Amino acid sequence: MLARLDATWDGFWYLRGAHIPGKVRYLMSWTGRLKWAASRVPKRTADAQLMRLIDASDLEGANWRVIDERAWTTGTTGPDSAWAARAKAAGLITAWRSLEEQNNYRWLWVQASPLASPEDAREALRSAPQRFLTNLRSEVTVVAATDVEPIAISDTSAGWAHEQRTQSRRGDGETLYCGFVLGSTVAVLSASGLADSWSWTELGEVARKQAERLTQ
Repeated sequence: MLARLDATWDGFWYLRGAHIPGKVRYLMSWTGRLKWAASRVPKRTADAQLMRLIDASDLEGANWRVIDERAWTTGTTGPDSAWAARAKAAGLITAWRSLEEQNNYRWLWVQASPLASPEDAREALRSAPQRFLTNLRSEVTVVAATDVEPIAISDTSAGWAHEQRTQSRRGDGETLYCGFVLGSTVAVLSASGLADSWSWTELGEVARKQAERLTQ
């Protein structure tokens, strides 16, 4: 199986150990990981926020399944920032879900982080590229990385998209990231797998479904 990194984005990137290939951009300290663990919320609260995320039934194909999902207080992980402090003070809750398409070596994670204002949400999205975590067990090397044109999504006020090409002993791979601001919420998605297993058109369709879910 391909090495994978489950990164999350709220304060922002959480290491799970195997999902989205990536190189080191920001290394969270063990103290930071303990802070993240302490920020997790009661199940009832988590379930209410996780309903704002797409799930396996929203994806094309019959083999998708949820492999992990979590919720925590926005702004309690990662470096200090004014927008994170305001989100934490307001008690806002981030939700994150990771999915796998069995037999096809494809993965997707999606996250929605409410912020205190649209301005804070846009500032948070601008910080996304600097908040990557390394996968300490990853066996891949990033060989190309570039920002690309953001996906067009109705009623959003900001967007971001990034593409990575990777290599490992198992072959070539890819990771496509996209993020957008809808109202005061930042949503980020990441799709990974073997080379050319995802297209921006397909990820765009998924991202639009996520935007619709946030408005329901």
